[in-house]
Amino acid sequence: ASSEQQALQKAIADDAPVAQIKAALTKCRVAHSDKQAMLAAAQASLKSVLSVKQEAQAVLLGLLP
Repeated sequence: ASSEQQALQKAIADDAPVAQIKAALTKCRVAHSDKQAMLAAAQASLKSVLSVKQEAQAVLLGLLP
């Protein structure tokens, strides 16, 4: 789990105030969104160097959407 997820889990486990849980949740969502954007960029970069057959294999392997 990421550090943001761990912080959110700790806030929940510690029965932190709602504002603290909301802040941790926001940080977790932002981090997830950033990672999704990085993944999409990496997938586009990979796709640009693959042949059609390789791209099809990557899709079957779950490497590309």
